[in-house]
Amino acid sequence: MNRDQLKSLLGEGASKEVIDAIMRANGEDVNAGKAAIETLKSQLEEANGKISSLEDEANKNLTADEQWQKQLDAANATAKQALRDLNEATAAAVFAGAGMSEDEYKPFIGSVIGGTRDETTAAAKAIADVVSAKAKAAADDAKKQALAAMLQPQGGDEGNGAITTKKQFRAMSDTEQIAWKQQNPDAWKNLS
Repeated sequence: MNRDQLKSLLGEGASKEVIDAIMRANGEDVNAGKAAIETLKSQLEEANGKISSLEDEANKNLTADEQWQKQLDAANATAKQALRDLNEATAAAVFAGAGMSEDEYKPFIGSVIGGTRDETTAAAKAIADVVSAKAKAAADDAKKQALAAMLQPQGGDEGNGAITTKKQFRAMSDTEQIAWKQQNPDAWKNLS
């Protein structure tokens, strides 16, 4: 926060002394927070160093088989996480391809990923198909409702609106008949 922001919040009636006091107090709070963060960072680094030393000591006491098992467990955990990440990326690609945004699929993507990549893809496609079908149905319904509210244009037949009979021609006003004859000079002969 700077002095201009504070002045706009407090209004033009705020004195320089009040603004200075608030800025000084805010600066002290910010500096105290920064110092606390630095202290916590240094404590975390120290604790991580101790953990690393303890792990090294524990590893020295392991047999060769135990060391291999530990490495195998770590590799399996890494592979499991990599498969989960791949499945998540696959499902996200399927959802994005169906026009879904991350905000739309984020709440349930965790329940879709799992198992093999093919299982994840199949589950994601099934959900995307349902969502797409619902969106299309909603759009079609909205279109039908919009069209249902429209009135049919007057004149002509219900097919294409063209004048095809003398009866339709006689139903028009004199002005409309004159205009129609001027626009369609040869069509009069074809009216039934």
